[in-house]
Amino acid sequence: MRGLIKCIDKDYNIVYVSKTDKRYINGEVVKSTKMYITAKDSSGNIHVVFNNDNRLKTGELFPVTTKYIIDCKIHGKQQINYHYRLKRVKIPEEYKIYCPLCNEYYLSDKYVPTEEDIENCIIALNKIHFVSSNQQTEKYFKKYMPQFFKIIKNFKFKQLDIPLSFSEKIYFLKNKIFEPPICEFNGCTSYASLQKRPGYGFNRYCKDHTNCNYSSKKENEIYDFIKEHYNGIIYKNYRKLGKELDIYIPKLKLGIEFNGLYWHSEKNIPDKYHHYKKFKFFKEKNINVITIWEDQWKYKKDIVKSIILYAINKINKKIDARKCIIKNVKNSDKKYFLDNNHIQGNCNSSINIGLFYKDELICLMAFGKKRMILNSKSNDTEYELLRFCSKINTVVRGGATKLFNYFIKNFNPSEIISYSNLDIGEGDLYKILKFKKVNYCKPNYWWSDLDKRYHRSGFMKHILVKEGYDSNKTEAEIMNERGYLRIWGVGNVKWRWVP
Repeated sequence: MRGLIKCIDKDYNIVYVSKTDKRYINGEVVKSTKMYITAKDSSGNIHVVFNNDNRLKTGELFPVTTKYIIDCKIHGKQQINYHYRLKRVKIPEEYKIYCPLCNEYYLSDKYVPTEEDIENCIIALNKIHFVSSNQQTEKYFKKYMPQFFKIIKNFKFKQLDIPLSFSEKIYFLKNKIFEPPICEFNGCTSYASLQKRPGYGFNRYCKDHTNCNYSSKKENEIYDFIKEHYNGIIYKNYRKLGKELDIYIPKLKLGIEFNGLYWHSEKNIPDKYHHYKKFKFFKEKNINVITIWEDQWKYKKDIVKSIILYAINKINKKIDARKCIIKNVKNSDKKYFLDNNHIQGNCNSSINIGLFYKDELICLMAFGKKRMILNSKSNDTEYELLRFCSKINTVVRGGATKLFNYFIKNFNPSEIISYSNLDIGEGDLYKILKFKKVNYCKPNYWWSDLDKRYHRSGFMKHILVKEGYDSNKTEAEIMNERGYLRIWGVGNVKWRWVP
């Protein structure tokens, strides 16, 4: 198109106009060459914008850079430009020293940062989007941010004198980490060692107890599955909260832990309260943690995926309970439904009621008589809620309430107890059903052959002795000789309902 100028309009469509075109004169279209840059928003989404876009000034978008050429779907191949978001900070006049030759100013030696200065420095460090490692050096801060340079330079841990690089000081200051974490190995009181790569924080263990800290193949599969369905920010091996989370979604305050059967067995984690402590630690930070065990991902992958999709609000099939009818469910149908839709599978129950939508069972609640534990007595009106679940990848709105109210009306219970597994949360559904929390139960354990976990009830000492094993040995000694490893779980919460 000879004589015309290649331009871009506000929607980033390529147009060809003449110099006398009104759109070119008033700025509605601009020359395509070097007039746009690639930027990201806070969620990590890529945008191609004009370099004078107001969102770059407000911080809603920030330019990014790479040593590679990006193949932009709109404009073809391009090099992303370097961009410095913050070059100057306001320095109080009393702390300035001016050069007599160039009138440039510097910080005086009398400047002593106040608590407010330090807090402003932390806020600024979290706003700055560093686009290269050269921007996290003493030279860069001395030139462009001398006030913050002095604050960062003086940073050190409160109780330990560890030599830190300037970039590491930036990392710890911006994340308000003023003390190294304690080694996670049971009984160790030493501080965890620094990551080898500066600015990446601490390892989980001290130098004497360095442990495997990589993402396994199955953990990566879970991460890829979440990334496929969730567009927001997702972190792997996130350590900024004081303890590591394998996967963390900050917007949803959701963490996901993947527990390999070997690495999370008693052989490597002897503290039976380890997983429970981790759950409580993040609960106090209002973060819900879902724990996925290796055998669950291997043998019940569809159920685990459904749990994850529910947690990230990505289940599309939703049915109202008022459109369903209640029917009793046969034991054979109950077993099939629970094995295919509940993470814990089937259970022994005497009362099974379900919601049916167009003659299909989509929601089930199973009850039984209150189990007699430790010789406690139970009467005929005391029950235990043993299972509740909906069909995978389906949300039945009001389903639990409808089934529970039906049970109360028809069986007139004087008490109902239930136990929620902390692997998938504390049990918010019980609050909706007006249960009261009784207490946290001690962590349970399984025996594992490193392929599956097996409930401890099948391996109690009297059973092992009947099978011919030495009665002078403990359950643990016999099972270890058989090649099994004990795995401690997260625990359960006991709930109680009364009229």
